[in-house]
Amino acid sequence: MSFFLSSISRRISASIKYLLLLLPVLLLIPGLGEFPYPGLHAEYSDITVSHFPITYYIRYAIAKWHAVPLWSPDILSGYPLVADPLSNLLYPPAWLGLVLPLPFGFNFLVALHLIGGGIGMFLLARSQGLSELAAIFAALSFESMPKLFAHYGAGHITLIYAISWTPWLLYLKARSNNKAINDRYAFYGGLDGCVLGLIFLADPRWAIYAGLLWWGYALFGHPVGKGIRSILKIFLNMVYQSMIAAFVAAPLALPLLEYTQLSTRANLRVDEAMTFSLPPARLLGLIYPDFGGFHEWVFYPSAIVVLLCFMAVQRAGWRNKIGFWVWIALISLVFSLGENLPLGNYLASIPGFDLLRVPPRLLFIFGMACTQMAAYGLDSYFDADAVINIRKSKHILVAVLGFILVLTLGIFILTKKTPINFVWGASVFLFAAAYLWSLMSFRLTAVFGSEKHRVYFFCGFLFLLTLDAGFVDRTLFETRAVKDIFDDGNRVAAFLQKQPGIFRVYSPSYSLPQTTASIERLQLADGVHPLQLAAYADFMENASGIPQEGYSVTIPPYKNGNPKTDNMDYVPEGDLLGRLNVRFIVSEFELPGDDFKIIQKFNESLIYENLYARPRAWVVTEESNNVNSDDRIRVYDWTPNQIVVEAIGPGVLVLSEIHYPGWIALVDGEEQNIEITSDIFRSVRIDAGVHEVKFKFRPIRFYIGLGVSILGLVMIGMGLKRSV
Repeated sequence: MSFFLSSISRRISASIKYLLLLLPVLLLIPGLGEFPYPGLHAEYSDITVSHFPITYYIRYAIAKWHAVPLWSPDILSGYPLVADPLSNLLYPPAWLGLVLPLPFGFNFLVALHLIGGGIGMFLLARSQGLSELAAIFAALSFESMPKLFAHYGAGHITLIYAISWTPWLLYLKARSNNKAINDRYAFYGGLDGCVLGLIFLADPRWAIYAGLLWWGYALFGHPVGKGIRSILKIFLNMVYQSMIAAFVAAPLALPLLEYTQLSTRANLRVDEAMTFSLPPARLLGLIYPDFGGFHEWVFYPSAIVVLLCFMAVQRAGWRNKIGFWVWIALISLVFSLGENLPLGNYLASIPGFDLLRVPPRLLFIFGMACTQMAAYGLDSYFDADAVINIRKSKHILVAVLGFILVLTLGIFILTKKTPINFVWGASVFLFAAAYLWSLMSFRLTAVFGSEKHRVYFFCGFLFLLTLDAGFVDRTLFETRAVKDIFDDGNRVAAFLQKQPGIFRVYSPSYSLPQTTASIERLQLADGVHPLQLAAYADFMENASGIPQEGYSVTIPPYKNGNPKTDNMDYVPEGDLLGRLNVRFIVSEFELPGDDFKIIQKFNESLIYENLYARPRAWVVTEESNNVNSDDRIRVYDWTPNQIVVEAIGPGVLVLSEIHYPGWIALVDGEEQNIEITSDIFRSVRIDAGVHEVKFKFRPIRFYIGLGVSILGLVMIGMGLKRSV
């Protein structure tokens, strides 16, 4: 009985170590039911601007029409939801967000992914021969990475989903490599390829970076055996796994490729592709945390992690163990400088990279490399048999600390200021260095090497990491109550929702946020989205009167980033907006001209009625001479993926809906070619009499991709079965 109880006690004690992986996500618990923002005064977050409206619409469509929507009418006068990487429509873990209350569902998913990423990092570290304590430290360093929390504050949750799968990708690659060399049947497995495909479904932007890291790790970061035959096996295995990844990603990849080619993103200028390149001065962020800083430039990994990285190179044979991670850290850090590098702009001409934008996203890989090197450095001091030159290590520690203190003093002398982040950085490096010094001294004693002492020292490392990274993480995001978010523009939205008929709303000043509009089920002609149809952007340039000056994630663009005033000098065209079924315009400033009539005012928001507004469908006849003939429309019924119109001919039935590949038209059950009117609208010709016209959205690339994905999953299943 005593043996049984002691066995249970040992298992519980062992489990407590893994419960430590929950520590970093404790920061999220107070705001689980709220929306994250980059800071107290930040106006925008991707969760409220994009993810909430999209998820809310998908939930609404499924509940009301019992159909999964492949097309969204909510913004930009409609766009292909099935090709939208922000929708997570094809990413299975995100389906939890469709059943959980929002925004709790988003925050819960972020927490799950961070914990899952920590577990993956733990397994990756263990696969590289690191001790259990060092692997736990690697996991906690990854989960606590300030850059992750900075992007959480910005609302980049799909990016966090994708990054959290990356340690699993490398861990499974290590296992796949070993089996490919030693087991002829294991070649047919495809788990790491499946994970890469899943990363693409979560966030295609990260899939390119993760894929390059994956290939690099397979060929250079993990032992591949000796001889040409082993290398060839690994290469063929990678080709096969890449095919599996393409199969899994196909349902999103094929529609997205089509959408991107038709979007404004396809013509990015070099400076637009290199936007937010890391300024060289920001390299100081490795030492001094940027409290509440800009998420793209945050990459502080914590003082103890940085020092352990330096200490890692003191262990004998470090080049064979962490040489790959050293190179990965350097390459990712250098390439994050983007246009600030000599010839850096040529990066934008590399296929694939020309669509990515924001080179500092590579700093996530830098952070991952630092966690691995730091775990190796920690392990080197916990391993009593490791060969370490303590004297040399202390000299390097003093040199690094001396450099930081002198740099801090020099900055103070030059600027006459002592910013809190500089004080914090110098202080935590001083404490971390003192702690490492004590560990080095203790390592020389006769009692070093016992499990008890290792646990004691590990708790010290854990404290330093949690205090430093946790404090920095908490400055990088704020949460706001649901009520505060929905209050923005709610009086305007409530007023417009009561207006009869089907119509769209346009705002040159972003007076009706997408979040509020989605709750009231109002459809917008404007919108915020990184992918916009180029033809629609050109049409809106004329309709809004606001010129396009390069790539913008918003329609209309806001040149100076201040929606309330940026476009006050431009006059919208009532007739062109009217063709988009824009009946109401909400503006923070007065609109000149006779096209619009003010009908209501809420605080600073003016609501205008467009006197030239057209219905959602009309028939153009020879007699009407392109004049609105809505009296020929008897029925207009909209449901996800299908629009039904009953119209009287003869003439051309024009639908105030954006034309896009995949839409087909059936006139009285017979398929008919769709014509394009005014460069963007769907239209069909109808003969005399009453006709039922159905427009159905059948995106052929999506269905092909779905079939390819099913084939890939079958191949994975067969490969795993054969491997077993």
